[in-house]
Amino acid sequence: MINESLAIDIFTKTHKGDSKFAYAYGLNLDESNNILLNYIELKKSVDLYQLIEDIKEDSSGLIWDALAFTTQGWAAPLSSSDVPPSEHPERKRVSLMSIITSKNNICSVIQMKDSSPLYDKSATGALADSLLSIYPKEKIFYENNN
Repeated sequence: MINESLAIDIFTKTHKGDSKFAYAYGLNLDESNNILLNYIELKKSVDLYQLIEDIKEDSSGLIWDALAFTTQGWAAPLSSSDVPPSEHPERKRVSLMSIITSKNNICSVIQMKDSSPLYDKSATGALADSLLSIYPKEKIFYENNN
């Protein structure tokens, strides 16, 4: 599992500020998952879920110790009105980075504008389900009999 200080460090290094794109990064970590050795931007897309699907389909994510996905959006107080967060008078810009390791551990960092980033490891919902579909559940070994 990636700890809080490492997750926030990765967020700080990969977060590009306000952008219309979601980004995917490949991460190389030390054996204990405590140190980021290096990272590279793999792809970007205007749709986070399409980006995750693209990484899953071409298997490019499987060579990395972990993958980080960043995106931005709007947050607003819950209300009984049907006003979308992007149009709510009390809206705030929010940035999110979710990391999945090759062992299917997930953590996230979320930051509201003008606030400190917050670490979370309670991954649930559609985003967590999409991330969990990237790495195989178990390694498959093939025997070459030639």
